[in-house]
Amino acid sequence: MTEFGPKKLVACVDYLVNQCRRDLKLGNFWRARLAAATAATHCRNVLEQSANDLGGDDKTAVLLLGILSAAHRDFVDGYELLKKKTLRHEEIEQLWMRLLDCQERTEAVQGLIGGPGLDWLAVQISSAYDYFVRLFGAGEQFFSPVIIVKRESCSICGKDLRACSHRGGVIYDGKRCRGIVEEMEMRSCDLVKVPHDRRCRLWPWNYDEATGRFKAMVFTPFDTDDLSDPRDR
Repeated sequence: MTEFGPKKLVACVDYLVNQCRRDLKLGNFWRARLAAATAATHCRNVLEQSANDLGGDDKTAVLLLGILSAAHRDFVDGYELLKKKTLRHEEIEQLWMRLLDCQERTEAVQGLIGGPGLDWLAVQISSAYDYFVRLFGAGEQFFSPVIIVKRESCSICGKDLRACSHRGGVIYDGKRCRGIVEEMEMRSCDLVKVPHDRRCRLWPWNYDEATGRFKAMVFTPFDTDDLSDPRDR
């Protein structure tokens, strides 16, 4: 999976994600999710509680392993829904979000860690996404807010993002550099065909013909590095 990182943790995560895949193939969704969720939680706890005992490369490895574990966990959630004979509207939306979560997490670690587990997951996500699109389409319209960011700080050093030396998207000591919006102004929310976040999809049931109003998601706080369980958020 990774050539660096705490050996015991790497072995633990490797065992748990392998267990997740075995249980998923057997149709035991509860056990599969438990294994992947345990791995993600373990990585999260190490980053939060034992970060001072780790070097920079080890912290980075723990974060990457946590993202991979979270991708497996989210895929189990989506796959279980995909296997149901009928889905409620909210379940279709949840399935769409889980598939996109998995895609983004997998893309975030590809090229940084490897192994059959990652390759297997990438294939499964692609297959599940294609199947979903055949059933429900890829979406024709999405909400996209127009936001003017007036002040943005660096998640690593806290300085103005334009003045610091850190590079966006790069992992420093187990933390990915990103801009933290300190001050912003939302100008509008548009319907577009190519959105920044495909989770903000306009579904047929989001529109009320009687009132002419929409009820749909226009912004999501999803973070690839967030290893917390979506069921606990």
